[in-house]
Amino acid sequence: INPIHPRRVWVAARQVFTLENHVISILEIYQCGQKYINAGGPMKSYAGARTIDGIKVTVDGQPLVEGYDIRRFTTMGFEWTYEGSEPRQLALALLADHLGNDERALTLSEPFMKLVVADLDNDWVLNSSDIDAVLERMSEPDS
Repeated sequence: INPIHPRRVWVAARQVFTLENHVISILEIYQCGQKYINAGGPMKSYAGARTIDGIKVTVDGQPLVEGYDIRRFTTMGFEWTYEGSEPRQLALALLADHLGNDERALTLSEPFMKLVVADLDNDWVLNSSDIDAVLERMSEPDS
């Protein structure tokens, strides 16, 4: 069997299994003995940039909600490239939007901040599958 790149399989499957821009709740693709699962919902794109007007963080082109209603780690907004209160606020906001589960987002915000947000470049883009991959890696037991 010729292996097919998982992303190409995902794109093809997404085109077939799309209903009003939402992927059917559980989409399982078996390719070369591996199982790829998308847990549903639209593929989102998160972006951060340092502009002349300050920091800008968006989800699908719209401003990302800070998540202050879940927990306020800072009053200074979002930041990244280091560990601290502002990067943790960004981690919380990203996870809350992505997961749709405030409690789980709060629980995972510190390790996600350390693993991802602290290492982001000045300008960055993450999509839903990038976040899912990190969450999967975080859930694996230490070797």
